[in-house]
Amino acid sequence: MIALLERYISLKQGVRYNTKVGYKFVLNLIKKEDFGYRQIGDIKVSDAQQWIMKLHNDGKGYSTITSVRGVVKPAFQMAYNEDIIRRNQLTDVVPNDSQKRIAMTEEQQQIWMDFIKEDKTYAKYYDEFVVLLGTGMRVSEFCGLTKGDLDFQNRRIRVDKRNLSGNVAADTM
Repeated sequence: MIALLERYISLKQGVRYNTKVGYKFVLNLIKKEDFGYRQIGDIKVSDAQQWIMKLHNDGKGYSTITSVRGVVKPAFQMAYNEDIIRRNQLTDVVPNDSQKRIAMTEEQQQIWMDFIKEDKTYAKYYDEFVVLLGTGMRVSEFCGLTKGDLDFQNRRIRVDKRNLSGNVAADTM
């Protein structure tokens, strides 16, 4: 199966950097699994489903399993299209037990900002924390800002992600 995944990934040209990182993550995870060393022609649909359930039982999170499925399923489809396997039915067999992240409440933000304002070490960064909390910007995005990225008249900040990871630019309010 590893050879199939490597072949599938090698055919994916022009994908973003983060997609390549995701492919590498999935491939490394599968290389740690006995299932990854099976011949694709010998894998039944139920085998694949049992393996997905094993990942869940081993403590892998729903998003990790979704990432794995997002690479394995199209690789299986490629094998099906090339008549290597008879069926491709890698289905959702793991319940979505992920929990939504909850941001700080306004009260928690106020407590945090009061602490920043009064702390001898962090007080000098109070304005920076106001910008980060008010925009949802990442620290790395904030650190990459230049004067040209700030438009005070229209109250806009241009976050140029090319300076960070080679991606396209995006605006935030």
